[in-house]
Amino acid sequence: AVVSTQSAITAGIANKNKITPVTELWKRIFSHKYSRESPYPGTAVTKFPVPDNKISWTVKFEAYRPPRLDSPRLNLFDEPADPYLVSYFNDNKEGVNRQSDVAEYAIVDGQPLNPKGRTGLTGRGELERWGPNHITLSLISRWAKRDNKLIVINNLRVLEVIAIRKTGYDLWDLPNGYIDMGETISGGHKRNFMESVLGYNETTGVEKLKMMQMTDRMMQSGIILYKGYFDDARNTDNAWIEVHAVNYHQEDPPYPEDFVAGDFIDEVMWKTLDDKTTMNRNNLWILKKMCIHMGAYNPYKGEVLI
Repeated sequence: AVVSTQSAITAGIANKNKITPVTELWKRIFSHKYSRESPYPGTAVTKFPVPDNKISWTVKFEAYRPPRLDSPRLNLFDEPADPYLVSYFNDNKEGVNRQSDVAEYAIVDGQPLNPKGRTGLTGRGELERWGPNHITLSLISRWAKRDNKLIVINNLRVLEVIAIRKTGYDLWDLPNGYIDMGETISGGHKRNFMESVLGYNETTGVEKLKMMQMTDRMMQSGIILYKGYFDDARNTDNAWIEVHAVNYHQEDPPYPEDFVAGDFIDEVMWKTLDDKTTMNRNNLWILKKMCIHMGAYNPYKGEVLI
């Protein structure tokens, strides 16, 4: 539904329960923490401060005057610069999935509203699409070894994951990327993984075929750890990231070792999930879920599970 006033927003997306349990309020705040941080990544743009009690669109915030930023970083898709020109929202058609895994989101003055609430910034920021930006997050894991013996901490085996270090960043991240037009989620995981860490775009012929076969084998089955809103400083009031996080555990060799860093990536390697590894902070709670699921050592005990 298209609405245009604060009262309509409140009426359209208000929670039917008059009392929100403390645990749910707590989760709402912690799942929307980085999205409100300033400045916006890679810029000097300061977001309008949004206190915890003003996150929800159902709460009046008369003083709210967020700045606007609309500067897609990669320009991967033929996305209109004006959201009024987007032909549909809350639907999956024409090869573009504009449905949210969180909830049906409101459209206000022709612009989609972040279903988690205010961020302090309007526009798309550096994201590619108005509304949800669907991204794969691939956790390729194996058991960590030293001198060919399993590493054990507190009587628990330790995991390793394939991690990337993006250009301009010090922390390690998980292989990730946008889902292309008309692409399946599993196809997006495979392509983004190959492009990020195996040099897919620079490989041809038989070598590319071997790469695809190896990736098919590695990703033939996986555990969905999370599917939904991803708390990220790049999110705005009108564009946000939603991830499909899957753990593809490799119990036995062969393991990929000959890594080739993709575009905007400086380094790729297996990283041991111990107390010394500095992973991107908004990946930590998903790594915690994986460690718990695998019965492995968990160095992320303080992370809130969303």
